[in-house]
Amino acid sequence: MGEWALCYNFCVFMEQTISNLQPLSLSSAQPYLSVFIPARNEANNIPPLMEKIARAFHDNALDGEVILVDDGSTDATWQEAVAASEKYPFLHLYRHRRSFGLTEAMRTGFRHARGDVIIFLPADLESDPEQDIPKLLAKLNEGYDVVAG
Repeated sequence: MGEWALCYNFCVFMEQTISNLQPLSLSSAQPYLSVFIPARNEANNIPPLMEKIARAFHDNALDGEVILVDDGSTDATWQEAVAASEKYPFLHLYRHRRSFGLTEAMRTGFRHARGDVIIFLPADLESDPEQDIPKLLAKLNEGYDVVAG
């Protein structure tokens, strides 16, 4: 399947998902979060990433889940993720036996997300969950429908 077909399928999937969404008011209570992390060959980043996410949840009194999709890693990403899931019960793991690419990892993650809000974080620690999760939620509280940062 070509890149265009993958993009089209993902866009259709997202359109169907988005069409079922209801407006969310964050002012009265914190939403249930789904933090989605696609990972491929990120073994060294999984432990510090999960520590940062756990601190963000704790420090901001957030409730939610973390969905990590291992997209066919050839290093110890899966083993590190399994070890992290024993420490962090809110971590849910999904694994592709081979790499299908970011689009399929996103489809897998979004398919399993149960949160009122889905936050996408790269596994490479490009983003700092302790800073970024509260900032993204603050913008949603201001009334934005979609926040990227």
